[in-house]
Amino acid sequence: MEETRQQAISDALNELQKVIKKYQKAEVNCHSNLSNDPTIRLQKNLACDGLVLGSLLKSAAANELWPIPLAPFEGIRLVDIMFKMRSLEPTAICDALHNIWSGGKQPSPSHGVKSKIDAQLTALEGRIDGLKLEDFV
Repeated sequence: MEETRQQAISDALNELQKVIKKYQKAEVNCHSNLSNDPTIRLQKNLACDGLVLGSLLKSAAANELWPIPLAPFEGIRLVDIMFKMRSLEPTAICDALHNIWSGGKQPSPSHGVKSKIDAQLTALEGRIDGLKLEDFV
């Protein structure tokens, strides 16, 4: 049971780590058409990515998820990790802007970061189905 608890917590935290690593890379994740000038558009897209990363890190720190806790996760319950991860509040510049999206389609809030984390947590819950989250003390 202890090994399963630790693996489940590790899997949940790995999802957060993946998103953080994705936004730390030089690659641009925001593709909104924030300017007709390609240079300015790139700068604004990078700024949007920076806001997503910064707000995610600050929210993770506020929820005691940053720095990422290390195994063996003593005193940490999976149910608490899940709750804290679902409480994260990443924000994108694009969240506040309207009518400027590439192809006329508005990106999902925080460029889908929150919904992706939620989906991964739901999948994790499905994998440990039959075990009560509360038992993962």
